[in-house]
Amino acid sequence: MATLSRPDDVATALHPAAVSNSWGTGEFSEEAFYDGHCKLADSVCVQSTGDSGYPSGYSATNSYALAIGGTSLRLDADGNTTGETAWRSTGGGLGYFEPRPAYQDGVQSSPLRATPDVSFVADPSTGVPVYMTMTEGDTTSSVWFKVGGASLSAPIWGAIIASADQLRATAGKPHLASDGPEGDTAHTDVYALDSTSLRDITSGSNGRCGAECTAGPGYDTVTGLGSPVAGVGAALAALR
Repeated sequence: MATLSRPDDVATALHPAAVSNSWGTGEFSEEAFYDGHCKLADSVCVQSTGDSGYPSGYSATNSYALAIGGTSLRLDADGNTTGETAWRSTGGGLGYFEPRPAYQDGVQSSPLRATPDVSFVADPSTGVPVYMTMTEGDTTSSVWFKVGGASLSAPIWGAIIASADQLRATAGKPHLASDGPEGDTAHTDVYALDSTSLRDITSGSNGRCGAECTAGPGYDTVTGLGSPVAGVGAALAALR
């Protein structure tokens, strides 16, 4: 685990707006010992909850990380989006070892850390198009392909945090951070967003564990608070 945490240390030493993490492992009783790698004064770790359904793992359960789940789009015959549901392979659920952080007080009733915090489209069948060019010797070939998974949704939320930070800097505000001068603004501000900034995902599931694996109104342990809509970066910048 120490080896997995070192890249975060190297990245955060450069003081980025966000550090995107798309790795994960099963939970273990000593995991809180490693949480401090994402306890940051001027940045925030965004962490995918995984692509294997219920449950999520570490370090999504790290209370200093912004845990990102996945959704799936509903499309019509012309490819237009008609709705959004939980992605069946998104990680999520209650942790086993870490206590509920203060930013989840009043949001969920378990004494344990719940994941994810928020989500973004992750289903590869409704993922994003990527264009790749490969050169080998004198031959160049190009291909379009679709990318999905929580390893897509986490860096997208990292970009949202970075966009919000640019706007905050213009207004003379500090970075969103997990342990900044004003405390854990990364989580408290995300949890302060309303329905104009986050789309509540109310259907879909990621396993067979009943309510814990089923999306519903409000916060749930499948898609968290929901997925972002246009203007979420500006909304984060406007807080505090």
